[in-house]
Amino acid sequence: MMMGNAESYAQSVWETIKNAGSQLVQAVGDKFAQIQAAAAAQVPTLLTGDAEEGVNVAKILTDARTQLELAGVPNNVINLRLAIIEAVLRSQTASPTETDDGESFRPTPWTDGGNPKASYTVSCGFNNVVQAFKVLWAPTTDGTPTGWLWCSQQCQATYIMGFLQYFTATKNEDGIGAVSATVGDASISKVIENFVTPVSPDTPLKPGDWVWFENPYYDRYVAQKVTPLREQAEQQYAAGNKERGDDLEAQAAELLDDVQGEEGHNCIYLGKNGNGEDTFSLHGEVQTQSEIQKNMANLGEQEWVSVEWAEQNLNLTIQPTDFTIDEISIPNLANILSNR
Repeated sequence: MMMGNAESYAQSVWETIKNAGSQLVQAVGDKFAQIQAAAAAQVPTLLTGDAEEGVNVAKILTDARTQLELAGVPNNVINLRLAIIEAVLRSQTASPTETDDGESFRPTPWTDGGNPKASYTVSCGFNNVVQAFKVLWAPTTDGTPTGWLWCSQQCQATYIMGFLQYFTATKNEDGIGAVSATVGDASISKVIENFVTPVSPDTPLKPGDWVWFENPYYDRYVAQKVTPLREQAEQQYAAGNKERGDDLEAQAAELLDDVQGEEGHNCIYLGKNGNGEDTFSLHGEVQTQSEIQKNMANLGEQEWVSVEWAEQNLNLTIQPTDFTIDEISIPNLANILSNR
C-alpha cells in the first residue's frame, strides 16, 4: 500500500471510530435521560403546572443539588430545598401589581382571613390542606393565574408547598400530616414561622433559601409622608375634631396605598447560573441579583413610587446596589417533623 493510500485509509478508520464513539455517547446520554424521566414519572408530585417558557427546571435543580452537596447539606434537606425550588419555578400565581386594582384574588378554598391585602387562609380545614395548595399550583384551562399573591405571600405558600411536595415524593404520610396540622385553617402568614429559621443576612446563600431585598427608601417615604399626617390626625381626635381626624387618616391611607408592596422584594434563591451569577425566582420568573436590584431602583420595568419620591425629594442618585439582602430564612425540617 502506498504512503498516500495508507494515510487516507488511517484517516478513514479514525473517522469511523470517532463517529461510532459519538453515537455511543449519544445513545448512553439518551438512555440516561430515559431512565431519569422514568424515575421522575414514578415520583408522586403536587406540582402539575409547567414552568415559564425558557426556564430549564431540570438543569436548575441539577445545578442546585451540586451546589448543596458541595456545601455539605444533608441529603434529606437537599431534597426539601429542591422541592421548594421546583415549587417556585412551577408557580401558577401572579403578583397583584399586575392587576388594575392591585387587589389579591383567592381561589376556593382560600379566603382572606379578614385581611384581604395581607393574608391567605385555608378555609377548608385540616383534612384538605394538601388539596388547597394543589389548587394554587394546578394550571388553569385558559392560562390565567390561579391566584394573586404579594411576594411575601408567594414565598410563604412556596415554602409550605415545598414541604408538602417533599413529603409527597418520599411518601411520608406523617410529614404530610404534620404540615396539615401546622397549617390547619390558619393564615399562612401566622404559621410560616414553623417552617423557617431566620439566619444572618451575611450567611452564604444556599439554593432554596428565602431571601428579602430591602428597599431603604420605603421607610423614609412613610416617615416623611405618612407618619406626620397620622400624628396630626391623633391630635385632631384628641381635640374632639373627628371629621378632620378622619380626613387626615384617609390622606395617610391613600399615600400608604401608593407604596403597597414596596417594602422590599421576597424571592427564593436558586443558586449560581453558568456565568457565576446569583439567581432568584418569584412566580416562576428567573432573575439574577443585578436584574432584581435594577428593577427595585426603577431602572427596569418596575416603577416604585417610594423610589421615585426619594430621588426627587431627597436629592439622591438611586443606585441598584442600594437594595441589599437584609433577611434570609432557611427551611426547618426538624421543627415540622417534631409537630407530629
